[in-house]
Amino acid sequence: MPNQVFVYSTLTAPNLYVEYAKNPDKSLNRITRKVLIQGGANVANRKTLVTPNGVVTKVSAEDYAWLQDNKMFKFHEKAGYLRVVLVKPDTDEVIKDMVDRSDDSPIKPEDYLAPGYTGSIPQGDVNASDIPKDKGDGAPPPRLSIMDRIRRME
Repeated sequence: MPNQVFVYSTLTAPNLYVEYAKNPDKSLNRITRKVLIQGGANVANRKTLVTPNGVVTKVSAEDYAWLQDNKMFKFHEKAGYLRVVLVKPDTDEVIKDMVDRSDDSPIKPEDYLAPGYTGSIPQGDVNASDIPKDKGDGAPPPRLSIMDRIRRME
């Protein structure tokens, strides 16, 4: 095994995987080991406004051997949010078949649409009258955003 591995993540938040040990004085447990896997997928960079689909963290082989026994790391890996590779290929190539968004990702315009809606996505400032109604073709109309609901109440 090489002396380092690359952990690719499609999680929005960074995750700190920690091992604790009991304190002899029976107070709070103390941290004996920790490994940080970076997050930030689907979150825009404040300076460049670039939104990465996934991020990569370099981890030592020793830390990776320890991570393989960590419950949360195994859970995230099994759920498809993490992938470990030995060589560093292109990030987009590695994450293309991973889970693309975690539940804490920022909301996209597509999140406001009803399931199964195939029409166009309204862009910009939309009035309630601009939102397409049910055309009788079986496709449900999109859901209204919170702002559109407030406008309707006025």
